[in-house]
Amino acid sequence: MKIKKAIAVILVLALCFGLYIGLQPDDYSFYSDENISSGSPFIKLDMGSAETSKSLNSTGTLTQGKYKAKVKLFGVLPIKTAEISVLEKQEIIPLGVAFGVKLYTEGVIVVDITDFVHDGVVQNPAYNAGVREGDIILSYNGVEIKSNEELIAQVKVSEGKPQKAVVLRNNLKFEADITPVTDDTDGSYRIGLWVRDSTAGIGMLTYLDEKTSTLAGLGHSISDSDTGLIMPVSTGELVRANIEGVVKGTNGSPGELLGSFDEESIIGVLTGNSVTGLTAACVTDEFSGMEKYPVALRDEITTGKAQIISCVEGQESKRYDIEIVKINNNLQETKNMVIKITDKELLDRTGGIVQGMSGSPIIQNGKIIGAVTHVLVSDPQKGYAIFIENMLIND
Repeated sequence: MKIKKAIAVILVLALCFGLYIGLQPDDYSFYSDENISSGSPFIKLDMGSAETSKSLNSTGTLTQGKYKAKVKLFGVLPIKTAEISVLEKQEIIPLGVAFGVKLYTEGVIVVDITDFVHDGVVQNPAYNAGVREGDIILSYNGVEIKSNEELIAQVKVSEGKPQKAVVLRNNLKFEADITPVTDDTDGSYRIGLWVRDSTAGIGMLTYLDEKTSTLAGLGHSISDSDTGLIMPVSTGELVRANIEGVVKGTNGSPGELLGSFDEESIIGVLTGNSVTGLTAACVTDEFSGMEKYPVALRDEITTGKAQIISCVEGQESKRYDIEIVKINNNLQETKNMVIKITDKELLDRTGGIVQGMSGSPIIQNGKIIGAVTHVLVSDPQKGYAIFIENMLIND
């Protein structure tokens, strides 16, 4: 009988520890001057001496960035690997300023593979050479390619001779030998590709970090509309945008802000386009002197009332009331919170969140906590937002 009770106790303890282990998060956030600790009894975060020794600042604490840690039961038994986000304690200027961006890529992006007829036979030289949709052509025939026109010119001078392309796919380069052939319809040399070299759009600036003169916005990447590929940055500028109208969002149909670029009002030179948004070097002093806000870790964010700063008319940025409905600690990098627009003025004008509002900073309890990223198509009053720590760590 005693043995059965002992076994039952062991099973109960094992079950409790199993549940306890399952409740441990996959992500932790700390300020750079804090000790790295799970905050849970029996659980230790082991960063490993090799990784941390290379990432210490002058005070002996971790620099801002993302790290991996072994989650260990009793400090000995590894149970999972967690991601550690370390954020510098800092104050930044929330903006909510409408901007326009013209982005030019490194190389050209293959957005479609298009067959054509040569000597009565369907052909596609590029496909036969291994080029696929989503690839980036960096150079062709020994010439660095920066535009559609440059690629067309090199194909034209081939006279049907083999040409070498340097292609980027999944961050890996390879060479493709392509032999252009003539199209029966007009006699011009072709290789069977549609490519894109630039894009443009409107969004909201999230913040200015005056210490580094860094502007950040959108809260998500600019991606090619056909391939979904994050467009690699070659050059680009951020300029002021003037919001001239709104297509209101309705259930099943996302709205959008309509506006024009003020080409003479350059506010930043593009430096990056990543999964968490755009970054640019600020080239204006118009934001200097604006109020700074401390940044918040994800653990400081609560469901309930908050505000966004956005521009939905002209160039005027205003605050609007929202509610943070849900916090998704372990969801996608840009969909960390579910938010709902509650401000009557904004609902009357836009119907909720619309395209072009991405990057609008979110303020709660006197801190900047994140930025708007996506609208829920089924309910435009709701959408997603990113943690500010994700934008800062990746800027």
